[in-house]
Amino acid sequence: MVLTKKDLDGIKQIVDETLDARVAPLVKDVSELKGDMSLVKKDVSELKSDMVLVKKDVGNLKVDMALVRQDITEIKQDLNGLREQIQSLTVTLDKFLKRLTDREEEFIILKSEVDKIKSFIKEKFGVEIAVQG
Repeated sequence: MVLTKKDLDGIKQIVDETLDARVAPLVKDVSELKGDMSLVKKDVSELKSDMVLVKKDVGNLKVDMALVRQDITEIKQDLNGLREQIQSLTVTLDKFLKRLTDREEEFIILKSEVDKIKSFIKEKFGVEIAVQG
C-alpha cells in the first residue's frame, strides 16, 4: 500500500480535527483557570493589603497596651501614695483626738476643783462667786 500526498493530507486533517476537538475543551479549561487564577491573585493581593493593615493595627494596639500598663502602674503608685497619706492622717487624727480627750478630762477635773473652791469660799467667807460666760 502506497500513501499519496493527498492521503497524507487527509490523515493530517483528520488528526488535526481530532486533536482540535479533544484539545479545545482543555484550552477552554486552561483559559477559565487563568481567569480564576487572576481572581485568586487579586484576592491574595487584597489579603496582603488587609494583612498590612492588621499588622499596623496590632502594632498600634501594642503601643496602646504599653501606655495602658504605664497608666496602671502610675495609678498604683498614686494609690500607694494616697494610702500612705491616709495612714499618716489617721495617726495624726488619733493623736489629736487623744490630746482632745486628755484636755477634756483635765477640764472636767479643773471644773470640779473650781466648784470645790467656790463651795469652800461660800462656806468659809459667805461669798458666792458667779461665773460669767
